[in-house]
Amino acid sequence: MEIEFRNVAGQRFETGLAAFLEPELAAGRRAVVLCGTRERLEALNLGLWTYDPASFLPHGSEADGHAERQPVYLTLAEENPNAASLLVMIDDAEAAAPEAFEKCSILFDRNDPAVRDAARARWRNCLAAGHTPVYWEFSAQGWRKNG
Repeated sequence: MEIEFRNVAGQRFETGLAAFLEPELAAGRRAVVLCGTRERLEALNLGLWTYDPASFLPHGSEADGHAERQPVYLTLAEENPNAASLLVMIDDAEAAAPEAFEKCSILFDRNDPAVRDAARARWRNCLAAGHTPVYWEFSAQGWRKNG
């Protein structure tokens, strides 16, 4: 399985996540966004409403209810209540079975040393597990695949 490592590279995290999710939703995919902390989940929940005044990215979390209706579901638990085909793990959040999804991405900011080190360890673990890691970087021009 290919696993994408997506570095927001010091940009606003919500903007990078939205720029990744918008084309995924346009392609008909649903997403589960697995967050490592409640603080990150709440920040993303608010940030996805406000990242761009001209855009709307439909999403929700357990607090909003109706998980099965959410195109993007933010969670702290390894679950798939909205029948998503895309798993997005944020920072150090880990899923035991990313293979349960068609596509898996890990979003992180390399400017945070602990998060960067965790991403490097996950890259090595990904290789050891027989997965294919692919590196992407976000900038003001959008997402760009490296390598």
